[in-house]
Amino acid sequence: MNAIRDPIRDPINDPINVSLSDFDLLVIRTIKDHPGLNTRQILNKINTIDPAATIDRIKNSLKRNLSDLCEFRGSRNSGGYYILERNT
Repeated sequence: MNAIRDPIRDPINDPINVSLSDFDLLVIRTIKDHPGLNTRQILNKINTIDPAATIDRIKNSLKRNLSDLCEFRGSRNSGGYYILERNT
């Protein structure tokens, strides 16, 4: 019997190709190693490796390039960034 393929309900098996800059990878690595950091804490960790890092650059990276890979949890004052769990 032929199965009817439903493109909306069938899972997507194609790998997702994401091109990230070295700075984006540095931010992701920092969040993975230290979950729950806010942008100022991420800056303090990254600043020793990349002195050109700024809070604005980190925020832009998180918002534009890394929004599918990490999320902000908690309140504005005490919350932090966490890596999203992948369901594979």
